[in-house]
Amino acid sequence: GVRVTLYRRLLKAASSDEVMELRKEMEDRFGPLPEPTRLLVDLTLIRNCGGAAGLRSVSVTRRETKVRGVFQALASALKGRRGWTVLGESALGPGGAGGIRTLVEAMSEAEHER
Repeated sequence: GVRVTLYRRLLKAASSDEVMELRKEMEDRFGPLPEPTRLLVDLTLIRNCGGAAGLRSVSVTRRETKVRGVFQALASALKGRRGWTVLGESALGPGGAGGIRTLVEAMSEAEHER
């Protein structure tokens, strides 16, 4: 029951700070998060905070991650990441959980630059 409540709160989170606070709370209660839960947190950050970072769309497959939007600060952060190519309002990078993790890290870096 507690986990379901935390997942609901996570999906309603409106800011990256709120998502990260919930992640910390989950780690405090349950220890290190399993990979599927970390992936859920990362996807929630993209879904709930991607618009503020300038993202219009994100598509992830096992092979690649495609990002579209107006995201100058995020583009700068992605350009320095291995496997990412940024061209205008599009970016293409590695797929799967690794691509998602890298995108979240770049979003966090871009947010701190603003």
